[in-house]
Amino acid sequence: MTAAQVSALFSREWESDPRPTYRQLHADGSIHRITLPSGSQAWLVTRYEDAVAALANPSLIKDPLRFGKRSRGILSRLPDRLRTVLFRNILEMDPPEHTRVRRLVARPFSAARIGRRLADVESRAVAMVDALPSREPVDIVSAFCSPYPLRIVCDLLGVPDSEESRLRVQRWARVLNAGHAADVDAYVQCAQEAMDHLEDLVALKRREPGDDLASAMVASQDEEDGLSLEEIIGTLFMLILAGHESTAHLLSMSLLELARNPELRRDLADHPELLPNAAEELLRYTSPVKLAPWRYAAHDLELAGTDIREGEGVMVGVAAANMDPDTFPDPGRLDVLRAEAARHLSFGRGIHFCLGAQLAKMETVAALRAVLARFPDFSPAVPADSIEWQRGAMIRGPLALPLIFEGR
Repeated sequence: MTAAQVSALFSREWESDPRPTYRQLHADGSIHRITLPSGSQAWLVTRYEDAVAALANPSLIKDPLRFGKRSRGILSRLPDRLRTVLFRNILEMDPPEHTRVRRLVARPFSAARIGRRLADVESRAVAMVDALPSREPVDIVSAFCSPYPLRIVCDLLGVPDSEESRLRVQRWARVLNAGHAADVDAYVQCAQEAMDHLEDLVALKRREPGDDLASAMVASQDEEDGLSLEEIIGTLFMLILAGHESTAHLLSMSLLELARNPELRRDLADHPELLPNAAEELLRYTSPVKLAPWRYAAHDLELAGTDIREGEGVMVGVAAANMDPDTFPDPGRLDVLRAEAARHLSFGRGIHFCLGAQLAKMETVAALRAVLARFPDFSPAVPADSIEWQRGAMIRGPLALPLIFEGR
């Protein structure tokens, strides 16, 4: 991978349209040595079959502490307890620790329990869409795409539902997901604030338990092999940020694509039964998660014909894999009828498959159904090159997206 390609991989152009970079990466091979903006080096896997193999490879482990790697980039500026509590969750655990924690956390995410939330998710989507103004520019990110999944995940987790609480979490997500692009002082301040508030939330659930995930996790402390306080806080932190930020970006980018494509928009409005597969295709096509979190070689191994040394970092380019023409013919075309759409890797694969995948897809279908029913016509209010995108290696999405909606 050339220096120019590395530069393109983290450029503003990549944020706004990464597909040309992915085409070049696929042409040059499946695995590339890269230097991230933080200065950390890693191997980047970009082709689908090799990405699947890497995500399921038990020799690619998640725990950086095994190799003495206590921090990466901006994380090195955090005090030890902040770093080990907030950023020590199931995303950085391996079996058997991961198996124990995920089993306890996964209970509220069962298919049956998530399915029972469908009516609430749909009614919330309709109410928020009905409140959107018509015939004037509205930032759909702040007005709908971000607060809608945030309210749902906060309700699921037991986070108090208030405007102050939602704005606080949105700020955490914006700053902490920016990674290398964040202001260091703001990053440390947000991390400390997040831990303080989550400690208060755990104390509240211990005094006043409810029918929510935070209460269930606190109750698990009384079980054999139950969660520790640090595991509860770290897991809540991960679920709050991951549980709404990627869905918010998926929704905003999906609405942007529909705003640019009136024919597709009309087809989906007239045939809402296409929306479940459309959501899968939009997950593939927009890929709000660009890179899966770090993995490390537990020992010397071979991956995609390349020798990886023990302790070296490996990043799976799930967004690039979603654009692999060997798996998705004509990958740069948005095709809501695509038969293989659900093979996308936007939720990962293997033991770290996203806990909230079913909920995210339910939210997306409900949101698109509500928008198309209320506003059959809408268009971008600004030129494409003026949209400001989230800066950071892991997540892709617009910070703001002004659209103009035309009601029925």
